[in-house]
Amino acid sequence: MKKQLAVQTTNTPTPATLLEKAIEKGVDMGQLKELMDLQERWEKKEAKKNFLDALSRFQNMVPSLKKGKTAKINSQKGNFSYKYADLGSITGSIKGCLLECGLSYRWEFQEANNKMKVTCYVSHRDGHTESTTMEAGLDASGYKNDIQQKGSTHTYLQRYTLIGALGLSTADEDNDAKGHQTTAESVEMTEDEILDQWKQEVSNCKTQVHLTSYYLKNKKTVDKDEKIKKIFKDREAVLKLESQTPTMQLP
Repeated sequence: MKKQLAVQTTNTPTPATLLEKAIEKGVDMGQLKELMDLQERWEKKEAKKNFLDALSRFQNMVPSLKKGKTAKINSQKGNFSYKYADLGSITGSIKGCLLECGLSYRWEFQEANNKMKVTCYVSHRDGHTESTTMEAGLDASGYKNDIQQKGSTHTYLQRYTLIGALGLSTADEDNDAKGHQTTAESVEMTEDEILDQWKQEVSNCKTQVHLTSYYLKNKKTVDKDEKIKKIFKDREAVLKLESQTPTMQLP
């Protein structure tokens, strides 16, 4: 004859159960307030724990984002291009995983002193919310008008705050199915790297005539940027010292 073993479980009382018992016993208002505060703190702690659990599960589920778009930038600091994952493809890729994990997101926007600030809020269905904020100046690349500059900056900040808030990772396009075809490499350049390129090009100007010709060729770009203009002025000073003859002054 089989013996049935009774499993005894011990339920740890929660602040909510303690509060119910306190009300039944008719404790004073001071004790009730303390228990209510305890319950609120406990709920917040549980909500944050559930949020982190859901975010961890989401990050394990969501695929790496492919950089399927290429941006070509014609800026006052030079021309360059880079690959990126656009906002539409990001939101489309993560929609199902977010829903399954009980997560959602939204943005808030602020604009002041020619700068835009975007905050991305990620929330869990249990109530906990965390945020990531970024700000940037208006995107003046590519000769955009004011509305286009604002729209471009909005989209850029939306994309990167969402990536940061959710801990997403990006990957280059998968070329395995194309037999490892070689494509032109697109690299996102920093301002310092762009200025270094300008320094290299200007240093190749060995005479004042050559320098002036190169300046006139890029006059619009140079005149809009004080750092690039200084590179030309510094090179002009060096050429003056080398030649020790009167030269045409750059504006």
